[in-house]
Amino acid sequence: ELFSLAQPCFMCTGAILWSGLSRIVYAAKSIDVEGIVGFDEGPVPSDMNEEFAKRNIEVVDSFIRDEACRVLELYKKSGGILY
Repeated sequence: ELFSLAQPCFMCTGAILWSGLSRIVYAAKSIDVEGIVGFDEGPVPSDMNEEFAKRNIEVVDSFIRDEACRVLELYKKSGGILY
């Protein structure tokens, strides 16, 4: 299982497909990350969850999304590195 603050980026999506994971749980969507901290994670395939499902990878998205967005906002306000 993989738990993540944010939706997997394009590169992470590729790694997940090869990893043998059975479940992904993420909180903030990529649009949240871009909007709050300004980090462009690149394109996220619109059929990502379907591709995961084809490989028997369960996806739980937007899990505690509001809380995750608050964490991203705190990170930005604290002066954390913005890539």
